[in-house]
Amino acid sequence: MVTDPIEAGPEGVLRRHIKGAFAEWEKAKILERTRRGMVRRIQAGHPGGGNVPLGYRYLSEPHGGRWEMDEDEAALVQRIFALCLRGLSTRKIAAQLTAERLPTPSQRHADHRTYKKPPLGVWDHPTVRGILTNPAYIGQAVWGTHENLTKTTRRRRPESEWVRLTVPPIVDAETFHSAQAALQQHRALAIRNRKYDYLLCGGRLRCGRYGRGMTGICRKSGIRYYRCNSHHYLMDPSLRCPGVLRADVVEAQVWAAVVRVLEQPELIATEVARQETHAEAQRAEIGLRMAVLDAALAKCVREAHGGRMHMRPR
Repeated sequence: MVTDPIEAGPEGVLRRHIKGAFAEWEKAKILERTRRGMVRRIQAGHPGGGNVPLGYRYLSEPHGGRWEMDEDEAALVQRIFALCLRGLSTRKIAAQLTAERLPTPSQRHADHRTYKKPPLGVWDHPTVRGILTNPAYIGQAVWGTHENLTKTTRRRRPESEWVRLTVPPIVDAETFHSAQAALQQHRALAIRNRKYDYLLCGGRLRCGRYGRGMTGICRKSGIRYYRCNSHHYLMDPSLRCPGVLRADVVEAQVWAAVVRVLEQPELIATEVARQETHAEAQRAEIGLRMAVLDAALAKCVREAHGGRMHMRPR
């Protein structure tokens, strides 16, 4: 249309519409041919393109290629699944990986000297969630899960239309499905999804049996409870705390204790003095243990020197 301007009048409008219809038809045919080629490539046993997930590396082969497990990255993937099954949310997992400054999946093959955006080793929770929900880690990589409707909108295809490829598994199916259940639990317990207010959420209340934080839940009866987060530990059911606390009872007790402290400030001074005395006793005990260890170490040094003196030739 640039090299051949459209004439004015009805004939020009008709010609423009005909060219536009042919352009849309050709676009649809290109997408169809591209998808058909991708499907045939995957059916032949080769990846369909795109980014290689964390835990794998791409090996080029004649007329194709394959994914091979990367042992170091696979260990990180297994660790992320283990953290999820221990009860950590995706945000906490991302914070822990960021604190360790581990390269993200998009940064692992970048030049760290020139890679500036985003900062090196800064993880976000969507990246962690993408790892935990990727079926490639149980040996079933998928392509074509969505189709583009417009430039800005996509639609999820039915699972029957997904294209699958068998790859080396990194985690077992039980671990993967347990992680999906844990993600659903985290989503249900998120603050934005709570229908009731809890005074002691956010780590303010800890289980006296297992030492884990406690989260607010509400039964069908409408009664609020606090439950130990070990209840979501999916690897070993014997490590789950079975008990719960009535939220109205424990919140009333905690609030009464806060009011009592505010009305009697001397209680704070008494508690501070008690903790200082306890800390001093701990320091004294540690000093005694250090003295015993120093004496034992000195004795070992003397015996070692004495042994060498007896072994000298005359």
